[in-house]
Amino acid sequence: MPEGYNLSIKNFLVPMGLLFGTIFAVIFWTGNIVENGFRMSFIEGNIVLAISAGFVVGSIGAVSISISTGLHNFKDAVDGWTTGIKNLVIVPIILILAWSIGGVANEMGLGEYLSSIADSYIPTAMVPALIFLLGGIIAFSTGSSWGVFAIMMPIAIPMADMLGIPLPLIIGAVISGGLFGDHCSPISDTTILASTGAACDHIEHVNTQLPYALTVGASAFAGFLVGGLTVPWLGIVATTVAIVGALYFLNKNVKRRVDDSKVDKTFTA
Repeated sequence: MPEGYNLSIKNFLVPMGLLFGTIFAVIFWTGNIVENGFRMSFIEGNIVLAISAGFVVGSIGAVSISISTGLHNFKDAVDGWTTGIKNLVIVPIILILAWSIGGVANEMGLGEYLSSIADSYIPTAMVPALIFLLGGIIAFSTGSSWGVFAIMMPIAIPMADMLGIPLPLIIGAVISGGLFGDHCSPISDTTILASTGAACDHIEHVNTQLPYALTVGASAFAGFLVGGLTVPWLGIVATTVAIVGALYFLNKNVKRRVDDSKVDKTFTA
């Protein structure tokens, strides 16, 4: 930043306000809020167009506010804008490829095919837990939770419909698996940004967060298994109990190690 320049809250509020304002404006416009009402406008609106327009307008607002306040000159602001686009272009590429896979899977009837296999060989109660596990593996391998949503939703929803699995449970399994794998993945943009923002070694950050993420992931897997065997709300209870139990035993183990370390130091002295 230029010497003596002081950031103000408007550097944040202007682009963010334009971002969200444009998104909601386009949703209400394309969804015809006057005729369809507030709720239906979100269902009928063009969400992709709204998000795209929001990011374009928000980024233009960020460039404008940086130039007007003297943070950047025009050349540096445009260079930063194009660099940001270049760095993030991998995200829409992944999404386009994932949407393509999801579309092909939907046209091929992959969900119905897997449903017939699951109906013959896999207990229906295990399907939500397996969907969660598969989503986590895909997200960990690709570093994208959105890709998992695009690939798995067209497969999981027809399976849930044919096997009689509650739809909220199977959708929750897809979303949870994608977020779990994305959080653990060393190639995820959120993981990279977290380690960069904390100024720590990237692999060290991945290694240190894995025990926490795996503990929660294993608890969620147990919850989806219980939810599939019984009712979905019992899965939430089972997940909570598993997390609390894991925290209790981990805390007890840490205290035991600390006590053993104190005893060893006293004996050595």
